[in-house]
Amino acid sequence: MVKLEATAAELLKSQSLPLGLDAQLLDDLPEQPGVYLFYGENALPLYVGKSTNIRSRVLSHFNSDHSRARGMRITQEIKHVEWIETAGEFGALLLEARLIKERQPIHNRQLRRERQLCAWQLSPDPAAQPC
Repeated sequence: MVKLEATAAELLKSQSLPLGLDAQLLDDLPEQPGVYLFYGENALPLYVGKSTNIRSRVLSHFNSDHSRARGMRITQEIKHVEWIETAGEFGALLLEARLIKERQPIHNRQLRRERQLCAWQLSPDPAAQPC
């Protein structure tokens, strides 16, 4: 009985691609840092995410053992995937934040909030006055 349960658990962890999503597109996913965008029926993104390995992160969304209903709902809505490679993790983080604020994907809640931003400016002259 234990072997049957273990086999069933392994099958549930297998990847299941959303209906209508081209499997060839997923083969083209890079193993580089960057941002990925999930689209549904229209041109507005459903979700924007970042990763140090776009391929593994996107494929992880398609595991059958969705621990939360939200993950399953996103997966069922996906019809198209796009990605933008970046030079590293920091670039992916900045690009993700910018795209979420610009495009307002429905499944990205936290970064959509408008907040006032602040910046620091370092000056080599300690006596320099701020602008």
